Amino acid sequence: MIRFAFIAGAILLCVAPAFSFGSPPPDLECYLVQMHLHAHTNHNGTDLPASMEWHCAYAGMYGFDIIWWSDHSELFDEYEDIRVSFGKAMYHKGAGNINLGLSGGRRHLSMLNLSGTADSYSIRIEGTRLGIELESLGGSDFDILRLTPASKRGPVKTVDYCRPVTSGLRFEVAMDMTGLSNDSFLRVGFDLAAHPEGRHHLLFDIVRGEDSEPEVIGDTLVVQNMGIEGFPARLNFDLESAAAHLPDGYDNTLGSLFIEVGARRGAAVEVAVDSLILVSDRPSGANQYRVILHLAERYTDRYGITQ
Repeated sequence: MIRFAFIAGAILLCVAPAFSFGSPPPDLECYLVQMHLHAHTNHNGTDLPASMEWHCAYAGMYGFDIIWWSDHSELFDEYEDIRVSFGKAMYHKGAGNINLGLSGGRRHLSMLNLSGTADSYSIRIEGTRLGIELESLGGSDFDILRLTPASKRGPVKTVDYCRPVTSGLRFEVAMDMTGLSNDSFLRVGFDLAAHPEGRHHLLFDIVRGEDSEPEVIGDTLVVQNMGIEGFPARLNFDLESAAAHLPDGYDNTLGSLFIEVGARRGAAVEVAVDSLILVSDRPSGANQYRVILHLAERYTDRYGITQ
């Protein structure tokens, strides 16, 4: 005999063995089940994407016995490349964003949001290139300008470009820069999913010379110098390899990315961006299904919750 009780997105599942008429009802064995959690394409309707591990830890806090993972196929299979050029872009100074002039569904990028501490900068669009000029007003602190891809709904959540790092996720950007020095920098960063120890982040600083070995800071941050011989350059960021340096780093979804330029002590820099591309080298549901099975087995052993 099985009985169900629905409790705010979960069910209480009660199971009893068969018994004959005339005998007293046996005690029911009850299990608390969390249903329809998105697994490794995890958006779950929140601003902060959560890892499978985070959900397991959260479920353990509240006494759940079973997690029933369930994904939408359109979020799970056949990830198309997301390509952004600036041929149709328009800069809206008052709104603080760059409209990319793209058509498409709600899961497409439509703008770049501008933020940071810089007061003296200019934006221009020439052909397919986005140009940025930044001049420091002096002092030892960096004046910073950050560009973050966004959608019509505001800052991008994972539902806008739902990409597990284990889909072979890469980010490519064609860039040119003048003025790179000890008093200026160019940085590309990625915010991934939430874990029990905190949200995972990847940070790449662009430098002249050779790559450095990734530095893992705590359990949540990977920092690496990406060396180049000079500009212009096409930069290629392997998110899967970088995330693998973190504990349970394969259990991650891209939440947001940003390009940051900074200057101090009166330095001036000029940056040009030709295109942005998000690529999944293994864009198949079968690949991600194998990942989910592997992670579910790992977290069953760790948290004692049946997946």
